[in-house]
Amino acid sequence: MVPIWIQEPRVAARVAVAAAAVVVTLLTDGRTGRIPDGVSLGVLAAALLVAGPEPPAKTAAAALIGAGLPAIARTVTGGALGWGDVKLSTGLAVLVGPAAALTAMLIASFLGLALLAAGGGATVRDGLPFGPCLAAGALISALHAGAWA
Repeated sequence: MVPIWIQEPRVAARVAVAAAAVVVTLLTDGRTGRIPDGVSLGVLAAALLVAGPEPPAKTAAAALIGAGLPAIARTVTGGALGWGDVKLSTGLAVLVGPAAALTAMLIASFLGLALLAAGGGATVRDGLPFGPCLAAGALISALHAGAWA
Protein backbone atom coordinates (compact mmCIF):
# COMPACT_ATOMS: atom_id res chain seq x y z
CA MET A 1 0.00 0.00 0.00
CA VAL A 2 1.31 3.44 -0.98
CA PRO A 3 1.16 6.18 1.68
CA ILE A 4 -1.39 8.93 1.00
CA TRP A 5 1.32 11.60 1.02
CA ILE A 6 2.83 10.00 -2.09
CA GLN A 7 -0.52 9.61 -3.88
CA GLU A 8 -1.94 13.08 -3.24
CA PRO A 9 0.06 16.10 -4.47
CA ARG A 10 -1.51 18.48 -1.90
CA VAL A 11 -0.60 16.15 0.96
CA ALA A 12 2.92 15.75 -0.46
CA ALA A 13 3.23 19.54 -0.60
CA ARG A 14 2.11 19.81 3.04
CA VAL A 15 4.70 17.22 4.03
CA ALA A 16 7.40 19.14 2.14
CA VAL A 17 6.50 22.45 3.80
CA ALA A 18 6.42 20.86 7.26
CA ALA A 19 9.78 19.13 6.63
CA ALA A 20 11.30 22.43 5.52
CA ALA A 21 9.90 24.07 8.67
CA VAL A 22 11.63 21.44 10.81
CA VAL A 23 14.98 22.20 9.17
CA VAL A 24 14.58 25.98 9.26
CA THR A 25 13.43 26.07 12.89
CA LEU A 26 16.32 23.84 13.92
CA LEU A 27 18.67 26.33 12.26
CA THR A 28 16.97 29.41 13.72
CA ASP A 29 15.18 28.61 16.99
CA GLY A 30 17.54 25.74 17.76
CA ARG A 31 20.60 27.99 17.49
CA THR A 32 19.35 31.41 18.59
CA GLY A 33 16.19 30.76 20.60
CA ARG A 34 14.23 32.97 18.19
CA ILE A 35 11.98 32.35 15.21
CA PRO A 36 12.24 35.25 12.76
CA ASP A 37 8.99 36.66 11.38
CA GLY A 38 10.17 35.68 7.90
CA VAL A 39 10.09 32.03 8.91
CA SER A 40 6.64 32.23 10.55
CA LEU A 41 5.11 34.27 7.75
CA GLY A 42 6.82 32.09 5.15
CA VAL A 43 5.25 28.98 6.64
CA LEU A 44 1.85 30.70 6.71
CA ALA A 45 2.18 31.84 3.08
CA ALA A 46 3.27 28.37 1.96
CA ALA A 47 0.41 26.82 3.94
CA LEU A 48 -2.12 29.06 2.22
CA LEU A 49 -0.64 28.16 -1.17
CA VAL A 50 -0.64 24.40 -0.69
CA ALA A 51 -3.95 24.25 1.17
CA GLY A 52 -5.77 24.70 -2.10
CA PRO A 53 -9.46 25.49 -2.23
CA GLU A 54 -10.21 24.92 1.44
CA PRO A 55 -13.37 26.54 2.80
CA PRO A 56 -12.55 29.86 4.50
CA ALA A 57 -14.20 28.67 7.72
CA LYS A 58 -11.87 25.67 7.87
CA THR A 59 -8.80 27.85 7.33
CA ALA A 60 -10.02 30.34 9.95
CA ALA A 61 -10.67 27.52 12.44
CA ALA A 62 -7.15 26.18 11.91
CA ALA A 63 -5.65 29.65 12.36
CA LEU A 64 -7.69 30.20 15.52
CA ILE A 65 -6.52 26.88 16.97
CA GLY A 66 -2.94 27.55 15.89
CA ALA A 67 -2.82 31.01 17.43
CA GLY A 68 -5.26 30.63 20.31
CA LEU A 69 -3.94 27.59 22.15
CA PRO A 70 -0.29 28.70 22.14
CA ALA A 71 -1.31 32.26 23.14
CA ILE A 72 -3.17 30.80 26.11
CA ALA A 73 -0.14 28.64 26.95
CA ARG A 74 2.08 31.72 26.71
CA THR A 75 -0.17 33.58 29.15
CA VAL A 76 -0.45 30.68 31.60
CA THR A 77 3.31 30.08 31.65
CA GLY A 78 4.19 33.74 32.04
CA GLY A 79 5.80 34.02 28.63
CA ALA A 80 7.80 30.77 28.52
CA LEU A 81 6.41 30.21 25.03
CA GLY A 82 7.58 32.94 22.68
CA TRP A 83 5.52 34.95 20.21
CA GLY A 84 7.57 33.35 17.43
CA ASP A 85 6.22 29.97 18.52
CA VAL A 86 2.67 31.35 18.49
CA LYS A 87 3.07 32.77 14.97
CA LEU A 88 4.75 29.60 13.68
CA SER A 89 2.02 27.47 15.21
CA THR A 90 -0.60 29.51 13.34
CA GLY A 91 0.99 28.79 9.98
CA LEU A 92 1.53 25.12 10.80
CA ALA A 93 -2.11 24.74 11.90
CA VAL A 94 -3.32 26.25 8.62
CA LEU A 95 -0.95 23.84 6.84
CA VAL A 96 -2.35 20.66 8.39
CA GLY A 97 -5.94 21.77 9.04
CA PRO A 98 -7.94 22.19 12.25
CA ALA A 99 -8.31 18.52 13.26
CA ALA A 100 -4.68 17.62 12.63
CA ALA A 101 -3.55 20.88 14.27
CA LEU A 102 -4.71 19.63 17.66
CA THR A 103 -2.83 16.38 17.09
CA ALA A 104 0.27 18.27 15.93
CA MET A 105 0.24 20.40 19.08
CA LEU A 106 -0.14 17.35 21.29
CA ILE A 107 2.79 15.65 19.52
CA ALA A 108 4.85 18.86 19.84
CA SER A 109 4.10 19.00 23.57
CA PHE A 110 5.25 15.42 24.06
CA LEU A 111 8.41 16.10 22.05
CA GLY A 112 9.11 19.15 24.20
CA LEU A 113 8.57 17.15 27.39
CA ALA A 114 10.93 14.46 26.08
CA LEU A 115 13.59 17.09 25.37
CA LEU A 116 13.16 18.53 28.85
CA ALA A 117 13.41 15.07 30.41
CA ALA A 118 16.54 14.32 28.39
CA GLY A 119 17.98 17.70 29.42
CA GLY A 120 18.81 16.56 32.94
CA GLY A 121 16.62 18.84 35.02
CA ALA A 122 16.16 21.65 32.51
CA THR A 123 12.87 23.55 32.69
CA VAL A 124 10.79 25.43 30.16
CA ARG A 125 12.18 28.66 31.63
CA ASP A 126 15.68 27.54 30.62
CA GLY A 127 14.79 28.32 27.01
CA LEU A 128 13.68 25.16 25.28
CA PRO A 129 13.52 25.89 21.53
CA PHE A 130 9.94 24.79 20.92
CA GLY A 131 9.73 25.75 17.21
CA PRO A 132 11.34 22.50 16.02
CA CYS A 133 8.90 20.55 18.21
CA LEU A 134 5.95 22.40 16.65
CA ALA A 135 7.27 21.78 13.13
CA ALA A 136 7.97 18.11 13.86
CA GLY A 137 4.45 17.69 15.24
CA ALA A 138 3.03 19.20 12.06
CA LEU A 139 5.26 16.97 9.93
CA ILE A 140 4.07 13.85 11.73
CA SER A 141 0.45 15.00 11.35
CA ALA A 142 0.98 15.73 7.65
CA LEU A 143 2.58 12.31 7.10
CA HIS A 144 -0.46 10.67 8.67
CA ALA A 145 -2.99 12.94 6.98
CA GLY A 146 -5.21 10.05 5.91
CA ALA A 147 -5.78 8.95 9.49
CA TRP A 148 -7.58 12.21 10.37
CA ALA A 149 -9.07 13.19 7.02
